[in-house]
Amino acid sequence: MLSVAVIKHVSKTLRAARVAKAMTQEDLAGHLGLATESISHFERGVSAPSLKMIAAAAEALDVQMADLFVGLKEGKDLSRQRAENEAVVRRLAYDLDDKNLALLAKIATAIGDQA
Repeated sequence: MLSVAVIKHVSKTLRAARVAKAMTQEDLAGHLGLATESISHFERGVSAPSLKMIAAAAEALDVQMADLFVGLKEGKDLSRQRAENEAVVRRLAYDLDDKNLALLAKIATAIGDQA
């Protein structure tokens, strides 16, 4: 059984990954063979998805399952907006060729150095 903290974290990152992929809850539910209400419950932390469902959702969203747990070890309490922004950046990085990925890394490093 997943802890409440893990469920809360995964619910935010699952939603963020879905939004970054420009999928609706209905789209994701269709890929998983679930009711749209089930996706809504997972994303709001009302019910706990199984690890099997998390793996299937990651596959449908074209992300690594581990991405849905990023930040959990550090105890980051991700805001919904932060989770969505991180998902967008991961998605962009995944889709870029090596040259553009190196450019994105330089830009991110420069921004980080100013923070």
